[in-house]
Amino acid sequence: MLQDIYPHQLKNNYTRCTPDADSLVFIYADGHFLLSPFKEPEASLPTYTELPDQLKVKTMQYLFMIDDKAVFSLILNKADFLSIGWKDCPVTATIRNSPIWMPLVIITAFHLVHWYENHKFCGRCSGVLVHSIKERALECPECRITEYPKIAPVVIVAVVYEGKLLMTHYADRNIKPFVLIAGFVEIGEALEEAARREVMEEVGLRIKDLQYFGSQPWGLSDSLATGFFATAEYKAPIILEQEELTDARWFTPQDLPHELNNGSLTAAMIDAFRNKIYEPKI
Repeated sequence: MLQDIYPHQLKNNYTRCTPDADSLVFIYADGHFLLSPFKEPEASLPTYTELPDQLKVKTMQYLFMIDDKAVFSLILNKADFLSIGWKDCPVTATIRNSPIWMPLVIITAFHLVHWYENHKFCGRCSGVLVHSIKERALECPECRITEYPKIAPVVIVAVVYEGKLLMTHYADRNIKPFVLIAGFVEIGEALEEAARREVMEEVGLRIKDLQYFGSQPWGLSDSLATGFFATAEYKAPIILEQEELTDARWFTPQDLPHELNNGSLTAAMIDAFRNKIYEPKI
C-alpha cells in the first residue's frame, strides 16, 4: 500500500527550520506539482539547490522528513508556476520511475498544503491565522483558537457472499474503475456502525462478521481510511443509492476487474480477495 515504503521512513514530527541544500521542495499550484528536470529519467521532487534563484527567496513551509531529508512546500500562483518550465504532474497522477516513497510524500504534502490554503483566517473572529512555533497547528493571535490539520475518518467495506465480492461504480465522481463501498464516518458513530450504515445506504444490504483488514492515510481527501471485510447476512436484491452509484455487481476472484493499481487500501483489499488472502465466510 501507499504507506509501505520500508526501509524508508516518513517522519512527521514538527519542527521549525529553513531549507538546506538537500531539502526537497513540493512546488504546488492548482492541483499540480513540479518534478525536477535534473534527475531524469527518475521522477522526483527538486532539491533546494536545484531551484531557480527567484524561487529560493520565496517563503517555504516545513512539512515533514523523508529519511534524513526535510520536505518543504512552496505555493505559487499559476502564472509563476508555469513560467518555470519544468514538467508538472497532477497530485492524483500515478508517477512512473519514481522512488518508492514518492507517492506517500506527494499525497501527504498535498494534504498539508490543502489544509494550509483553506485555513488562512480564523473561523471565530476572522483574524489571520499564524503558524504555531511549537507544533503543527495554526493559531489566531486575536482569540487564541488553535486549528489542527483536518483528518476525516473513512470506512471501506468489502462485502462478500457465497464466494463473491460486491463492487460498485460511482455516479458523480471522476473515478472510472469499480471500487468498494466507502464513506465518511458521521459524528457519534463507531467505525463498525459506519460500515453497516454505508452498506445499507448504498446497496440496501445488511452485513455481519466484520473483520478489520487495515488502515491508510489518504491525503487526497484529507482522510484516514479503515478497511473491513464483511459478509452479507442473506442474499437480497441490490437497491442502489442512485445519487451515489450507477452500478453494483458481484465478482468472483477469477473475474475481478484489474483496473485499480494506485497503492490504495481499496486496491489492496481487492487483491486480497483475488489472491484468497482473505477467505470469506459462506
